[in-house]
Amino acid sequence: MGRLQMLNRIVEGVFIGFMAINATVAQVNPDINLMARMVQAEAGNQIEDGQRLVIDCVLNRMESEYFPDTVSEVINAPGQFEVVANGAICKATPTDAVYELIRQERKERTNNEVIYFTAGGFNPSGEPWQKVGDHYFSTIRKDLKDD
Repeated sequence: MGRLQMLNRIVEGVFIGFMAINATVAQVNPDINLMARMVQAEAGNQIEDGQRLVIDCVLNRMESEYFPDTVSEVINAPGQFEVVANGAICKATPTDAVYELIRQERKERTNNEVIYFTAGGFNPSGEPWQKVGDHYFSTIRKDLKDD
């Protein structure tokens, strides 16, 4: 069983009745809590679709040969997420809605290709895809896909 499938099973099991056990989620699975804090810090003020795509960026990176394989390694990779560098991730308090979006995206992803997002314009390392809310989302560059 792959890491994403294992994480999906954990998420499914933990989120049964998640509204009542939000605090327990963080204790049971620190990766889910880390992802929720990152999403809250990066996109808590964005529309639901934008939050889903931020979640997808992490999940898609975990499946990409160009990025680490775990939630923690993806989120904490140097220079990848501003909220890690500026400490906002440590102060973020995820909402129940963010936890629910993570559960849903683990089950069925909105987008299987987005890898990057930025607030100031499309990431030059990626292929521009779409602007959603305040974020510009990009996929893997076509020249890397051909390898």
